[in-house]
Amino acid sequence: GFDTHDDHDARSIKAMDKMTNCVGALWNFAEQLGISDRLVVSIASDFGRTPYYNDGKGKDHWNYGSTILMQKNASWANRVIGKTTELHKALKINPTSLQVDANGIELEPAHIHQNLRNYLGIAANPATQRFTLETAAAVDFLHTTAQTT
Repeated sequence: GFDTHDDHDARSIKAMDKMTNCVGALWNFAEQLGISDRLVVSIASDFGRTPYYNDGKGKDHWNYGSTILMQKNASWANRVIGKTTELHKALKINPTSLQVDANGIELEPAHIHQNLRNYLGIAANPATQRFTLETAAAVDFLHTTAQTT
């Protein structure tokens, strides 16, 4: 529902509403099953939407996406890592401080997936090793409370 090449505003609002309802239902169901304290939920886009509208009042594909990571009572929650310009172009960040740094790195999905693999203790698993992640630098944002400001 987020592939809004036309009528972006109306369609994306409906899609966001559906998604947030589904995420709420997921957490409610996990609570009912007694497993909510064992979940790490990842909500990610494979690409973003342009900061500009096209002729159909839509937005086309953009190479910057986003990811939301959720875990009950996580020390690393409620913060933002990474930053873009007003025109949705990524700014580089220092991989340790997570602050904007022109000499830093641009966050990529591989950084997020490597963090999740490390956090979940599956980075060395043979099945995981079949799918390598090419990252220029290690960014450990799940074992810190630092954020990009």
